[in-house]
Amino acid sequence: FSTLGKIRIFGNSLTTSINIIRHSMAALQVGENAQNGDQLDQIIAQKGQVKTGEDASHGFNGDPGKVPIKDLDNLSDEELFKILTSTIKDYTFGVLEDVGLDMIAKFRSNQGGEYENPLIDNQVGITGAWKNFIQPIFERFNKMVSEQNGNINESTRIPITNLPSFNNNWDWNSMRPNSLKALIGGTQEAEVHLLTFRVDPVKRIYQATLKFVVKDDFGVSRNDALKFYNSIVPFTKGIRAMWILQHRRNYKPFVTVISKAYSISGSY
Repeated sequence: FSTLGKIRIFGNSLTTSINIIRHSMAALQVGENAQNGDQLDQIIAQKGQVKTGEDASHGFNGDPGKVPIKDLDNLSDEELFKILTSTIKDYTFGVLEDVGLDMIAKFRSNQGGEYENPLIDNQVGITGAWKNFIQPIFERFNKMVSEQNGNINESTRIPITNLPSFNNNWDWNSMRPNSLKALIGGTQEAEVHLLTFRVDPVKRIYQATLKFVVKDDFGVSRNDALKFYNSIVPFTKGIRAMWILQHRRNYKPFVTVISKAYSISGSY
């Protein structure tokens, strides 16, 4: 386990690739507010929302604005998907290249919906961006339990200051592209679920399981296409091909869901 102040994180020390901690979950409950053996799924923190911007829309008559598409707009869907696939293969690495190809297949299926993959969860979980996202929440949760004297109720909420972003640290020198930048980049929504909670009022200790759910639209907007068109990162052609597929060929974007849970304990 690892320790954050008085908080202990068991089984998943922020650097392992374990996706969901199940240890002792069946034994955890909510003190006096739950029947013996009850399990929770209470949202205690939320920020942002997916499916609200242009990157979540799709259609046949998208206005490209300043996005240059004349060199691509007359290509077939097959040709556009080849360009997008080539771009993903160029800018992803290792297992995340396979994930990228799987995401393209999901996009090509035109089903929309959500996409989950434990390989993404595992790779996200070892990044500094993820650690910087979850550590303050653990600390706020511990502080909240202390301030409320070990009592958790349905109105319990803690703030999320920032959503995790994987847009940084593109290391050209190592020839290892930032795969998470290519596949996710920034994120748009986050929730923290309290799955289990148990207190010992005599010893003034608690055990809890927190599940972090982060979402991002796998879609592109005109701003995305223009940003990368003027960027040092030259995968603009693939982004423009995806914009055409989404906004002029009516391929539906989907929501990427990252999910990781941690079993923790602390004192109050």
